Amino acid sequence: PASGHSRQSNISISGIFSISLYWLSCCIGLVAANEKNIPDASLPWSELQYQKSSLINGVELDESTRRTEARGSDIWPITWAEDGHQYTSFGDGGGFGGSNSEGRVSMGVSRVEGGPDNYRGYNVWGGKDAENPVQFKGKGTGILCVDGILYMWVAGPGSHTVPRTRIAYSQDHAKTWELADWELTMQDRLFAGVFVNAGKDYADAPDDYVYSCFTRVEPPPEEERNWIHEKPGRVDLARVPRKRILQRSAWEWFAGTGSQGRAQWTENLDKRVATFEDPNGIKVVSLCYQPQLGRYLLLYNPRDSLGNFALFEARHPWGPWYQGTYLKSIPMFMPPEEPWRVSIYHFAPAWWSEDGSEFTLIFNTGDDAWNTIRGRLILGRP
Repeated sequence: PASGHSRQSNISISGIFSISLYWLSCCIGLVAANEKNIPDASLPWSELQYQKSSLINGVELDESTRRTEARGSDIWPITWAEDGHQYTSFGDGGGFGGSNSEGRVSMGVSRVEGGPDNYRGYNVWGGKDAENPVQFKGKGTGILCVDGILYMWVAGPGSHTVPRTRIAYSQDHAKTWELADWELTMQDRLFAGVFVNAGKDYADAPDDYVYSCFTRVEPPPEEERNWIHEKPGRVDLARVPRKRILQRSAWEWFAGTGSQGRAQWTENLDKRVATFEDPNGIKVVSLCYQPQLGRYLLLYNPRDSLGNFALFEARHPWGPWYQGTYLKSIPMFMPPEEPWRVSIYHFAPAWWSEDGSEFTLIFNTGDDAWNTIRGRLILGRP
């Protein structure tokens, strides 16, 4: 097991770092080396077509609470299991207590015990001093606990996250994993599956479906490659009865809303309709349901990996979506050096305040590590 420690941030912020609704205008003339389809950062941003949220007017982040662990590992989707612990997947590193080389695995799963101020991370499956060895390679892009079973979307092969997406599942709290006998591919024009989390063991879910989102890729790549910011960034939504997650035939896709605004669903992938779109570009999103607010929360980094942050909210996982905050080049999320890392954000499901206003944000933006920081939603009237 690896005990965590705090570190002094290398950015100059004292007290509370406040983020407003308004876009920050700093542009930086850098382009991530592996993102050849991303425009030069000096080019203007496209306007969004979403209304501002009346519920969420912004966020506050307390820089003094920032904590960094597991340097060299990234991605970190997270879920809250019925045993009271959180489980998270990491890629290309040694996990908690490891480094970019020490204990390095293509993919691992860790258990996080404790609260936001005193947690510890333990590598359950792969990584340094792991409790169990890994069984296969890939990248875990989304994880969910339902009825005591862990499910994880695994992209691959290896570090190529676009070609194939499969479900792995564990019935022993991540000690061992099995892969489903079906997969989605880049020919389906999607990648980077994520699960929509909803409280401890999915107990806060408003209905009996499990939802997943995927980043749209079109046209399909001619060759296998890693994820990049797809432009325009489109997000596809799928659902499945919670008891049938492993059955391919049980999955259906969002196909738009009818005349009365009700969601429509189809088994035909070619008839799916994006549930969310950002013309500036999307790489991968993170979603959760916040029961106290009665809202689905969507997080992602728009356009590129240069410190951008977006939060949207909706009453349903298919929308309509409202903009909570949309920001550019936030210092604490800026990459300190090349190569610029994947930018991903997650809300820790076990660490919300009782009223749903205070949270812990997990992110690997900027320094390819596990980072946590406490924050607060600036709430208006719904």
